[in-house]
Amino acid sequence: MKIIKKFQTILKYNKIDIDQSLRYYTTTFQLEENAAQLCLEITQDSKDYAQLPIALYFNEEAIILKASDGQKGNYKYVYLIGERENTPGSIQGTLEKGEYTLVIYKRRMVEDIPIVIEISAEKAEQFIKAEETTFDQIVKNPNPGWYRGELHVHSSQSTGRVDISTLLEFCTTHNIDFIAITDHFTASHWQAIQKAITKNSPLCLKSVEISGDKGHMNAHGLTHWLNPLVDDNENLPFKEKPSMTSIAKQVHKMGGFVSVNHPLSGLVSWHYPDFDMKEADALEIWCTADYQTAFLYPTFWDQYLKQGLHLTGIGSSDSHHPTAIDGWLMGNIFTVVKARELSQKAIIEGIKQGHCYVAMGSSQLRFYAKDNSNTYEMGDTIKGEEDVTFFVELITHPSGHLIIYRDGFQETCVYFEQGECDYYNFTIPKFKYCRIEFHEDLVKTRFWGMVYRDYKSMRLLSNPIYHE
Repeated sequence: MKIIKKFQTILKYNKIDIDQSLRYYTTTFQLEENAAQLCLEITQDSKDYAQLPIALYFNEEAIILKASDGQKGNYKYVYLIGERENTPGSIQGTLEKGEYTLVIYKRRMVEDIPIVIEISAEKAEQFIKAEETTFDQIVKNPNPGWYRGELHVHSSQSTGRVDISTLLEFCTTHNIDFIAITDHFTASHWQAIQKAITKNSPLCLKSVEISGDKGHMNAHGLTHWLNPLVDDNENLPFKEKPSMTSIAKQVHKMGGFVSVNHPLSGLVSWHYPDFDMKEADALEIWCTADYQTAFLYPTFWDQYLKQGLHLTGIGSSDSHHPTAIDGWLMGNIFTVVKARELSQKAIIEGIKQGHCYVAMGSSQLRFYAKDNSNTYEMGDTIKGEEDVTFFVELITHPSGHLIIYRDGFQETCVYFEQGECDYYNFTIPKFKYCRIEFHEDLVKTRFWGMVYRDYKSMRLLSNPIYHE
C-alpha cells in the first residue's frame, strides 16, 4: 500500500483548536484514484484509558464507524476498509476517489493524548459496489400469529462479542422468531446479515442504535443509514446536523419506529431535555442488563402514559453475548408481537399499534377487553361509555400474582398457583388506561395482603388498553 498521509497531533482534553472541538477531532485526505483497500492506523500514547471511536465519511456517507473498548499506553489501532479485508464496522467495497473526512470522537478521555495517524491506500483495478441488502423484505411466515423476538442485540460489528452468524444460529436453536441487531453507529452489520442469513434464520429487522451522550435510541425499519453523531456537531463538516429529534422524524418517514433504551441506566440514561417524547414510538420497560434498576422502568413508563402518550412498552436484553451468564443472556426476555405475518413491516406495525407484551422465559399472555360489540387488543383505544370487561389468559406460568394497574395506580392483585392456562376477568370504573403485570412469588409474603416483587420476579408485562 502507498502512504498518502501521515502526521502527528494531540487530542486535547477539554480544549479546542482549528482541528478539534471539545468532542471531535477532524481531518481530511484525498484519494486521487479509486482504492481497493484503505488502511488507517491511529497510534495513541496515553497514561489512562481512552475510548476513541472513529468515523470515516465520503460525501457524508459513513465508510466505517467503529467504537473502541478503550486502551491505555502506547497502542495502535489498525482499521482495514475495502474490497478484501474489512474491520468490523466498515462497509465492504471499492473506495471511490475524492475527499474523505476522518472524525475521531473524544468520547472518554481525561488527558491530552498524542497520536500518530497514518493512511495508506491500494489502487483499485475495478470498481466493486457495496452489496445491496434486501433481508428486510423477507416474509418468513405469511400467517398471522404471536411472534416473539429480541429487539436490542449487538454483534462484533460494534460492541458485541460474537459475529452475526453466531447470533442467528442462537435464535434458530432457541425458537426466536425475529431479531433486531442494533449495532452502534454503523450499518456494516446489514451487509453481514445479508451474507449470513439462511432459510432457517429468524426474521432480521434493519436496525441501528443511536448512542448519544444523553441517552441511546434504537431505530428500526430503516431504508438507509442515518448519521448518528448527534451531540455538539455544529463544527462537523456536514450539511445536515443530526439530532435525536431529526433522526426520529426521518425514521418515521421510512415507515419505521424508534425506541428509547434503558432510560434510567446511569450515564446512559435518557436525558435529552429538548426531545419531545411524542416522537418516540416505544420505551424499554424492562432491560435485563440493568438488573435491579429494571424494576423502576414500568413506573417511569407510567409517567408518560398518564400524560396521554401511547408509548409502546418493549423488553430488552441489550445482549453483547448470547450465552452470557448475566443480564446479557439472549432467549430470556422477549417482546411478543401480534402481527398479520412474520415480516419486518408487520412486526413494526404490531409494535407501533401496541399489540405486544414483554415476557420472561416461557410464560405467555393474552390480555384484551370487550364491550357489547367490540374486542380490544393491547394498544387499542376504547371510545364511549359502554361497560367493558377485561380478560386475562396466563399461559405456562409459575405461581405468583397478577397485578392490575389503572392509570398508574395498583387496582388489585390476584394470586395464581402454577398452571398451564388460567383465566381471569374483571371490570374497573372510569379509567384512561389499564395494564397488567405478572410476578412470580419467589419470596413468600410474611403478612396478609402483601406482595413481594423485584427485578427477579417479573414474568409478564402487558401494554395498556386505553379509554377515551
